[in-house]
Amino acid sequence: MITFIPTPHGAGVRLWGTQDELRQFYETLQRYWKPDQEAADPIELQRDNILGGFCYDIRHAFMGMRTVSLVYPVDKTPGEYYGVEITWAHVIFYFAVLRHNMRTRACSEEDVCLICQAEDALKESLCKFSKKYAKHLIPFLNGAIYCENPYLEQYMELINYEHLYKLRYSTPKEALGRMAYEMTCAIYGTFKYEDTLAQLKKEAKRLGCEVRELTYDYSKPPYDFVW
Repeated sequence: MITFIPTPHGAGVRLWGTQDELRQFYETLQRYWKPDQEAADPIELQRDNILGGFCYDIRHAFMGMRTVSLVYPVDKTPGEYYGVEITWAHVIFYFAVLRHNMRTRACSEEDVCLICQAEDALKESLCKFSKKYAKHLIPFLNGAIYCENPYLEQYMELINYEHLYKLRYSTPKEALGRMAYEMTCAIYGTFKYEDTLAQLKKEAKRLGCEVRELTYDYSKPPYDFVW
């Protein structure tokens, strides 16, 4: 079974499973994006890019390119288990987009069962890390994120940046609490949504590019964080 365990320094979670479990999860995720063709709709392309990031993480995990353990991290059962670290912001957006895409495409009972189990495991991990802030973040796994946002990737990366930056000078739980506030920018029509959009447009104008082209320099702080 897919398992999520909070990372030691609070940056996110480590996803664990056997090689077969992760490969099956990867193949299921692939059915809800278009890996073989670029979406014509720029909004759909944003979602596909986000799900593509999730698939990238899972694929590298079961290929043994991230973390490998000879005991199951939960109960220390001997075996061969594969894992990958994902930040809190990214994993929440991954599942939000996955849930959105599942509503618009045919889903098998097996797919629904597998993804619900993984989502429940993530929620359990979030509650284990901070019950106080989990109640503010779980709604974003249940549809609060506006997935028709034409700049969904930029909103996700901004929230991720702010969370990692907060981790540099506060406790992991304080940083998560701040992230719960920052996540409100993902809710359509809120003041924070509109304010974030204005900031992104201003920055794009300054750099002479489109908002969709905005990104971050992942070789610089706060991306030198410790998991």
